[in-house]
This record gives sequence, structure tokens and C-alpha cells, in this order.
Amino acid sequence: MNCIPILTDDPNQQWRINPCAVINIPQTIDALLFIDESGKPTYKNMGDDIWFTLCGCLFENSSITIAKDTFMAIKNRYWINGCYFYKKGPQRVVFHMKEIAPAIKGLMSIRNNPFCSLGDRFPAFYYDLCETINQLDFTVFSVTVNKYEMQQKYNRFAYDPYEYAMKLMLERVNHYMAVRYGHGGHLSVFVECVGLREANISHANIMKVISDGTEFLEATRFKWLNSVYFCPKRPEPDKSYYGLEVADFCAYPIRIFCSKQIKSSEFLLIEKKIFHPSKASSYGLKKVP
Repeated sequence: MNCIPILTDDPNQQWRINPCAVINIPQTIDALLFIDESGKPTYKNMGDDIWFTLCGCLFENSSITIAKDTFMAIKNRYWINGCYFYKKGPQRVVFHMKEIAPAIKGLMSIRNNPFCSLGDRFPAFYYDLCETINQLDFTVFSVTVNKYEMQQKYNRFAYDPYEYAMKLMLERVNHYMAVRYGHGGHLSVFVECVGLREANISHANIMKVISDGTEFLEATRFKWLNSVYFCPKRPEPDKSYYGLEVADFCAYPIRIFCSKQIKSSEFLLIEKKIFHPSKASSYGLKKVP
């Protein structure tokens, strides 16, 4: 992950050549799509882990400032300057559900976990976080892959879960952009980066969509896709991508709903934000195959 360059801005469109991150969100962009995942996008050693969800949260540019301000207000309320003293020193707290989950279960003795360290204050924090997610204005797009059924159906020709989910998601975002902006509009994509290898593969897949389109949409339909960045949730010790934190919050309850048909309290918060271009469609909650 450290091999991916983190740029202040990207005037030379470095994003087209190699995966990179950018700290300053482009101000000329109409909308931003933040993408995170839940589950493993591989067929190897699946066992019972057969579900993979790719989740995108789309913010109009003006809304991301509100997300930034409200998230920062929560972090400052529960941690000094919004930072927690990790092993490497003070770093910005990141709302990561993998770290929050133990505190939800009451496992407050886990070390080096900012949420467990809250102790009796955790319920108040989690209420504030959920209420903020509820109030924020964003649109959810998700694709959940049943890897077992995909492999059974296509055998050795089974689609790569991540690549397939990304194409389906971009097709659905295209529908949103067409309705919202007609033939104009510019959108920047921010993908949660888990490693250089994964970023290279995902970058190649997205660039292929930009240059060649998909099986159902020609490349000209993706002119709105203005830039793509692969970003860690915390690019610097005192910075974080609030949109990625929102996508992280949304991905897990969507995967649980698609796999078990359970509407958790977290799912109910975001259900109304799922993209539905009409009352009869559910474009933002896709389950395959």
C-alpha cells in the first residue's frame, strides 16, 4: 500500500497511468463515489465464506464537506483532536467497522482499539455515528456475489467476483449520472486500497471499462468517469477519507442482508439511500448470479 503514490493533487492525470491516491478532492467534480468491500473476492479456500459485497456511496460534491465536518465533530467529541494514541503515536481515528465490531459486542478489553477504549461512552458514540449516517445525503450502490453459486454455474469460466461486481456497479452509477446530469457531469471514484497488487488489478479493470465499455454499455457512456484513485482510509496520520468510512459502514450490513435476509439496525439506516430509479427497480442492491 505504501508503494502507491499519494498526491496532493493530480493535474497531469497520473491516475490514468498507475494507481495513485490524491489528498485534495477535486473541486470541479460534480459527484464522488467511494467504494469499499465486505468479504473476500476470491474463490480460493471459500469454506462458508461464500459472499462478497462491493459497496459504493455516491456524494454530490457539496455533501462531502458536510460528511467531513460531522465526522470530525464526532471524533473531536470522543478523542482529543480526533486522534488516538496507537503504537506509532497519535493518529486520526478512522471509523472502521472491523475495529468497531468488538466494542459493539462488549469486548472492551481489546488493546490498541480506540472504540473499545471508550468504555461506557461507546453507546453514546455509536448512537452519534448511526444518527450521522442517517442524516447524511448520499446514494448507495451495491453488488453482492454468491461465489459458490457463481463457481457452480460457470465452473472454470466463473467471473472474478471483484471485477464482475465493479462492472455491474459502474453500469448502475451510469444510470444515476444519466438521470442526474444527462450527457454531462463528472464523477471521481475513490476505491479503498488494501494493497498494491489489488490496486493494480482493479485499476486495469476500471481503465478497461473506460476504454472499451462493458458487455451492455459502450465506452462513450462512461465519459462521466473523470478520475479514479486508490486510497487508504488514513492517507496521513492526521487525515482520513470520510466517504470511505461511510462505504465501510454500509458494506457489511448489505452483505448480511443479501446472504441471510436480515435487516440489521445498520441496514435500516441506509435502506432508504439505496438507488431506486423507479418504484419497481432495485438497481442499488444487486445480487448475483
